[in-house]
Amino acid sequence: MTTQALTGERADLLQSLARSRYFLRHTTRGLTDEQAAQRTTASELCLGGLIKHVTLTERQWIRFIREGPSAMALEDSSMGDWMSGCCCT
Repeated sequence: MTTQALTGERADLLQSLARSRYFLRHTTRGLTDEQAAQRTTASELCLGGLIKHVTLTERQWIRFIREGPSAMALEDSSMGDWMSGCCCT
């Protein structure tokens, strides 16, 4: 298998995604579950909820790549599971 260097728009997008992931990990590093669940702004999302949101979104895009547009439809059951397990209280 040969490895091809990425260039152009794809390389830029992957670099941007990696940078965003890094800053999210850096921001939440060392937080307890209670700290990650605190709402410290007017937003409905806490840091833990933001991580769950980013994870769900990335999983959906991976499914889209593998399965096509039908993967982008949110199933009510999966959304309910996500909401019931949300850390923001």
